Amino acid sequence: MYKPVPKVGPEAYTDEWFEKRRSSIGASEAAAICGLSRWQQPLDVYKNKKGTLPKWEGNEATHRGKLLEPAVINWYHDRVGGTIFNPPLLIHPEHDFMCATPDALWCKEGIGKLPWSYSLDYIPVEAKTSGKREEWGEEGTDDIPQEYVMQAQHQMAVTDTERCDVPVLSHNLSFKLYVVKRNQELIQSIVEASKEMMERVANNDPPEPDWTHPKTYELIRQVYGVSEGAVQLTEDASELWAEAERLSKESNRLRHGAELNKAKILNEMGENGIGHLVDGRHLIRKLIKREAKQMKASEYVTLRCKKSL
Repeated sequence: MYKPVPKVGPEAYTDEWFEKRRSSIGASEAAAICGLSRWQQPLDVYKNKKGTLPKWEGNEATHRGKLLEPAVINWYHDRVGGTIFNPPLLIHPEHDFMCATPDALWCKEGIGKLPWSYSLDYIPVEAKTSGKREEWGEEGTDDIPQEYVMQAQHQMAVTDTERCDVPVLSHNLSFKLYVVKRNQELIQSIVEASKEMMERVANNDPPEPDWTHPKTYELIRQVYGVSEGAVQLTEDASELWAEAERLSKESNRLRHGAELNKAKILNEMGENGIGHLVDGRHLIRKLIKREAKQMKASEYVTLRCKKSL
């Protein structure tokens, strides 16, 4: 039976790799173009393809993940055996606007020495690290953050595989293995969204901002530079600004009220570390110490509510 063969692109993180990524949709962008990402929306992807957003250098979490990725892959290899390959960028055999660079490809032990012999049985592997236990379900399932489900589906679309393994270094430094199986309906959605996005890029047709997305304010602030020009705003803008001022004042009032209530409770607790509420819940008071790094060393007290101790 004929198996579609992905095209082999540049080695990962080379100039040629970045260039190809700018002209196609990568697996890490699949959730965003489908409107399923908490961190990005379609307009983010469009602006990145057009090169009109500042280059994102990552954050502490992404830097940590990059450093720990080899360890996660090594653990996965120890657990499942077989042979691990580090792939270059791979391009969808039919849709040049889709590409992927899995963290690894796995195949059975002893099957040839040529890593790009795509007649072999293999699966993509996507390594992750996580500090949030509540985002991950039972090991062995696909109960993982939706952004990673979409990333895995995109990789399976490009590589024409039926499964993607997702080994994870979890919040308590334990390793877990999750398995995402191919979902053709999701893949079709990704293909259609990828095609639409790259057509928009080619036609200079940006998607509308998603005003319900939590990151929209941050995105819009980055989209435009600052000139010496002036513009007459509409009546709608005046109403929006008045509402923004009202909400800001209300937010400050609510925050102040919450802080005042917590201060009264801390005063009632005194130096005790635990306070028992009449509804059966417990307030836990802890002293947090912050070591000196880029900012001055400090310490502060937190107050959290728990149903049980």
